[in-house]
Amino acid sequence: MLSDTSLVIQTLNSNLYYLRTLGDFSFTLQLSFLPGNEEYIEAAQDFALRSEELLRTIMKYANGNVTKEAVNNKIFVTEYTLDCERLTEKLFNVDIDTNITEQQLNLTPGIPTNPSQEMISELDKVNKDALVLATNFIDFCNNISERMKKNELFSYSYITLIEAMLIEMNLYKSNLERLIERNTINPTFIVDYEYLFNYLLQLYSSCITGLVDPSNPSAVIRAFAFSSEFNLLANEYKNAVISPEAQENLEMRTKDTLNRFKSFISAIIQELLDAKTYFIVPPILLDNIYTTANYFTYVLISSEQKELI
Repeated sequence: MLSDTSLVIQTLNSNLYYLRTLGDFSFTLQLSFLPGNEEYIEAAQDFALRSEELLRTIMKYANGNVTKEAVNNKIFVTEYTLDCERLTEKLFNVDIDTNITEQQLNLTPGIPTNPSQEMISELDKVNKDALVLATNFIDFCNNISERMKKNELFSYSYITLIEAMLIEMNLYKSNLERLIERNTINPTFIVDYEYLFNYLLQLYSSCITGLVDPSNPSAVIRAFAFSSEFNLLANEYKNAVISPEAQENLEMRTKDTLNRFKSFISAIIQELLDAKTYFIVPPILLDNIYTTANYFTYVLISSEQKELI
């Protein structure tokens, strides 16, 4: 059973990462629909607002209570988040609460000692509210995907991209259920988590090949290569015999691929901000993919210290 301190750390780390992810997904979907699909546009707007509301609630407890490892690995915000939000607002005429981002950029890490029961109760409520939100969003994405597959709905988002959103939100859901039950993390959970993140980054890499302007063949080729690498790693995780040696080997190789992938994503985001390349998605989605890679790195680094995830 999780201690109060572990519950606070894991609740903050998980929700600060996943709620921002859910909000970015919501904006991406909202901006992908054509006029005439107001029902979906308004639903996506509502999800973005609900995620921002929960983020504001949890930010009341974040300063001084998030781990140094989480802050250093930039799993909440990156060096590009604020610029990507502002560019998204400029290009798409939407409002994003950049105050949350500015607060997160100034978070001070620390370990909560003797958290109050008031804090525990409030964070438990956040987990339960977030579980409802994540479940609703999963249903929303499933509906979009099914209708797109039947040619009943058009979106500029790929079905593969929505599949990636579903993987992340189902990971969020399973983590919230674990936190609500106050269960600790076991080796099987870690291996499953690492498999799904490799598969997730395979999907994101594959999507990038079709989201970047074809006039940038270097980005297309590199994204395709990363898709193949993550696919290979995902298959190895899927078929791995769980042992300390096998897991250590896979984690070492995954870290190497992740570090190179993060350098690639960082470079193309900078090119986007410098108006040197073009993507057919909101800039916040690229920053979200970068943050996902950071979060996966954090999971790998802290897998031996299971209290940190």
